[in-house]
Amino acid sequence: MIPRLLLPLLSPVSLPLLLSAFWRLCAPIFLSGSLLLLPVAPAQAVTQQEAMQAMTEGDFATAYVFFLEHAEAGNPAAQYLVGYMMERGAGTEQNLEQAIVWYRKAAKQGNPDAQQQLARLGVAEQPASPGLTPEQALFERTLELARAGDMKAQTAVGYMYQSGSATAQDNAAALIWFHKAAAQGDRLAMVGLAVLYYDTDNAFSDTTKAFEWYKKAADLDYEPAFIQVGLLYMIGDGTKQDHGKARIWLEKAAELGDKNAQFYLGDLFLQSQGGLADFFKARRWYQAAAEQGQADAQLRLAIIYHDGLGTERDDKTALEWMKRSAEQQYHPALFMLAQFYEEGQVVSLDRQEALRLYRQAEALGNLKATEAIDRLESRIAQEFGGKAGSKAPSKAGETPDTADAPDAPDTPDPGAETAEKNLGFFDALKQAVAAQKRGNSQDQNALQKLFGSTEESPEEEQNPAPHDARSFAKIKQVAEEGDLESQYEVSLIYFQGAGPQVPPDSSEGMNWLQLAAQRGHPAAQLALAKEYLAQASKEADPDESSALNRDAYIWARLAGNNGLAEGEEISKAAAALLSSRDLQRAERAVANWEMPS
Repeated sequence: MIPRLLLPLLSPVSLPLLLSAFWRLCAPIFLSGSLLLLPVAPAQAVTQQEAMQAMTEGDFATAYVFFLEHAEAGNPAAQYLVGYMMERGAGTEQNLEQAIVWYRKAAKQGNPDAQQQLARLGVAEQPASPGLTPEQALFERTLELARAGDMKAQTAVGYMYQSGSATAQDNAAALIWFHKAAAQGDRLAMVGLAVLYYDTDNAFSDTTKAFEWYKKAADLDYEPAFIQVGLLYMIGDGTKQDHGKARIWLEKAAELGDKNAQFYLGDLFLQSQGGLADFFKARRWYQAAAEQGQADAQLRLAIIYHDGLGTERDDKTALEWMKRSAEQQYHPALFMLAQFYEEGQVVSLDRQEALRLYRQAEALGNLKATEAIDRLESRIAQEFGGKAGSKAPSKAGETPDTADAPDAPDTPDPGAETAEKNLGFFDALKQAVAAQKRGNSQDQNALQKLFGSTEESPEEEQNPAPHDARSFAKIKQVAEEGDLESQYEVSLIYFQGAGPQVPPDSSEGMNWLQLAAQRGHPAAQLALAKEYLAQASKEADPDESSALNRDAYIWARLAGNNGLAEGEEISKAAAALLSSRDLQRAERAVANWEMPS
């Protein structure tokens, strides 16, 4: 009987072929006794008669023992049959690489059937040149297996061509081998295809195909593809943007412990479309990622606790998470921590520590830190006059050596354009509003410069009507009921503040502004575009800067499509800063964007 485990490996065709090969090649040898003329093992585990009987009954495992003895003794017919059985897993474990070894041994002795099998597999009769490096020899062996149809070898060859390891880098060749393996169902090859199609440096780049291959791998339960599918749904790249589907796939990866998926899921809940950000769920996933050491998530969590977003404000916890992020040399966290020490927020005023942290962030490439160092040093010099022998206080409680020195003269606030460049749009907005209330002539038109002129009511734009807590509560109630214009107005009120009971809150302002922008408010879209563009100009990380410029382009285009001419101008400025790949992605995002219902 054929062993049960071998049944799936022997097709109705391969079984008679093996029997035929056995009788055609071995029966004459057995009958003539020529097999006995070749050296054989001293003690045979299986006799010739037992092998013949086993083959007749389909007991290939027993027959294999007999053939292997004689193959190792040098019989070319036995070597061919061992290779044949190994290739098919008949009577032994399936092993194509070892089958080729036995075919070659038989072919070297002139066995025509072994030569034919090697030709069928597309494998040379002789192994690779001995002068190859170990890596090159490995590539040659793997390529032979791939040509013979081995799925895993085809995938491996694809990655070797893609990486340029052991052979010349060739993405087109990698694509071919990945397709061969993917056609056999290899999920890793599917991801290889997705990576190649997503790379716009390749002539065959196609993000739609990239998404399709990631999705195929994910649908086959390949866990590393879950996060990729979620992110592509999240940003609308290669497929229509769908935050609902993004959440499903990111949650799959996050629940498996993927810290980056947990971080992006937190971001997704802060970008809730059709409603306010869900700070509770965002905080839950940021917490999970932060506890695994994800530096981005640690900083996000610090901001949530510091600003009291969806939870009670907790400066102690905020400081703990910020320090943990900074300890990983994450320069945005170092920069923010330095700001706290400079201003005495959460921690005691300590300008020496602030300078140390700014310099540490600067060494890691943070351009904003360079500006902050110059500003802080200049601030110290202005406040304490640089008088000989005087020592500028660097910690809370210290006083200058000359306590009776006259105060530094007032200096004009920077103009709105300078503020926007150095501080970011929302910081510039708050500064412009404060300057306007003071009546500073240099910033009287700051809001108009930041938001763009309007034809309807310039007087009202330059001098917005003040709000008290009661009127603000009414506006916010209407906004919460879904009124778009009220949502935009609430965002502006949060940036400006509405008296002691409604202090300025840029985080809440940002949340409402994003909501208004997502729902199609042109001015809100334009404001977001300006903010992202301003942030990108100060971002040291090239990838982060590109992402910000891409977001700026998207929102500016949407604002332009909604009738704001300035949106077109800003989109042109952002486009000039984008690579062709990022510009293509941004264009697709604009094309796929739909206003949430």
